[in-house]
Amino acid sequence: MNQPFLIVGLISVLAATSQAVTIAHYEFEGDSPASSDIESSTSMSDVTRGSGLSGATFSDGDLWVGASVTSPTPTVASNDTIGEAMGNAVTNNWYFGFTLTIPDSVVVDLTSIQYDYSALASYYFGVGIATSLTGFTSGDVLSDSTIMTGNSGTLAEQTIIADLSGSSFQGLTDTTVEFRFYVSDASSQSSTRTSGRTHFFDDIQLLGEVSAIPEPSIALLGGLGLLGLLRRRR
Repeated sequence: MNQPFLIVGLISVLAATSQAVTIAHYEFEGDSPASSDIESSTSMSDVTRGSGLSGATFSDGDLWVGASVTSPTPTVASNDTIGEAMGNAVTNNWYFGFTLTIPDSVVVDLTSIQYDYSALASYYFGVGIATSLTGFTSGDVLSDSTIMTGNSGTLAEQTIIADLSGSSFQGLTDTTVEFRFYVSDASSQSSTRTSGRTHFFDDIQLLGEVSAIPEPSIALLGGLGLLGLLRRRR
């Protein structure tokens, strides 16, 4: 038997298989809060909303959300920074989100989270993502996940991509990760916008690599096989 090929085969058994996948994809088709595409080794919760949101409804394949009508006014002012807007959102639980559950049989390295976002009417608004891995304060909102815009009318749909390649999002196993989308808008106190439906989300995707962890028995047999081959070559 050709020993080099056998050694390569045994190494491949011992190594964890890894592939880049779409771990979750929230399309909201049929006005469903569930992920339409879930990587088989992990599980995803339905979309839920924080206690401060007056509305988080599904319509026409989008998720519509708005801040609470009982919130302080103004929610977002014309001179606010994204940090101030997110501070209001965090303090008042203006968020929706979902949770990723990772079993001990795999290791997950997250790469990015992306979403399509648009907004309706001439109001100031802000949006940003935070995770349980880094914390839920205004300073923990991922900087490249945010939008802050002024009184400029309807905002056309655009795709926002947030980088998750940092060390906090790597090597995840036997754990849960919560993702929150914080929203803040100046329409919350407007008598003409009582529903607060300023923000529109679609095609939320969580991307990463999932590696299977070999069973201990397989790893042991592979290791013994390699040891035997090495001893024979001597």
